[in-house]
Amino acid sequence: MSTKKYHSEPLPPLQEVDLNDAAWDEVVRTRLPANLEAQARHLQAWSRKREVRSVPDLLRALLVYASCGYSFNELGVWAVLKGIGSLCERAWRKRLDRSQAWIAWVLSEVLGVHQTPVWVPEGVGRILLIDATRWKTPGGTGDDVRLHQSYELHAGRMEQVQVTDRHQAESVGLFALRPGDLAVTDAGYPVVSSVELTQQ
Repeated sequence: MSTKKYHSEPLPPLQEVDLNDAAWDEVVRTRLPANLEAQARHLQAWSRKREVRSVPDLLRALLVYASCGYSFNELGVWAVLKGIGSLCERAWRKRLDRSQAWIAWVLSEVLGVHQTPVWVPEGVGRILLIDATRWKTPGGTGDDVRLHQSYELHAGRMEQVQVTDRHQAESVGLFALRPGDLAVTDAGYPVVSSVELTQQ
């Protein structure tokens, strides 16, 4: 009876390479504002390093949560597997709540052209183009989430962003207007209440 001899030395562990990590590092280096971390501290999205590796990792986790439709529990599992951080569902919820102003700032920096149109006269205050967009969520009724936003034409960037459920109609009351602002809306905004709120 013949016996075969097998080489029983264990193979070295394979190092898994996640190409998404390299792509994210490239985005952080080339496409995101240079003062990303300073603004995260200023807008209180990041006070100290606790359970999350870095400010870019926090942004990446919040983008994954928003784009993949994860629950906060699933986000926690993803973050642990990626080595980003170990937070419970409640902690991730708090991180998202504290990051709203910072995320709005990131959006305005990334999407804005930061150029004043040549036809806008000198000395004109803020010109806010205000509108809302309806989004359908998976398994929803078709009008589930509304994104309210104002674009500041003079500065060439998104000024304010609000996300509400379907029970919040279009209203200038969602935006912080200042004396001298010119608010431009479409016909979806009630004229009488909008004028009253703007005057206040």
